[in-house]
Amino acid sequence: APMDNVNGIISAFSNLRVNDTMVEKQAENDILEYMRHPESILSFMYIITNCDVPVYRQMAALFLRKVITIYWSMVDPDDQEMVKQQLLDVMAKESYELARRAICGVVSILATSELKEGRW
Repeated sequence: APMDNVNGIISAFSNLRVNDTMVEKQAENDILEYMRHPESILSFMYIITNCDVPVYRQMAALFLRKVITIYWSMVDPDDQEMVKQQLLDVMAKESYELARRAICGVVSILATSELKEGRW
């Protein structure tokens, strides 16, 4: 995942938690902008697998769930396999309950569409 995207998303996540309506609104717009691109899947996955802040892992999973089926067909097949494997790995080892629940949500929505195509 392009690191500047990852850093930008993390910065927006952090601004979503600021008690300032203008800052929060801008952060929402920034995240929506990232979500308009297929590579947001890999950026959100990077945060889910590597970020030390549990609530950011949760947020990344919640946003990933919104985009994963929209852009999935545009993701390189090797990356698709990697994402599926990583999702199962992090689902098993995620210690923060809310993040784990959000990750399960991603797995559930992705598995449903992949199973329909006979790919999982």
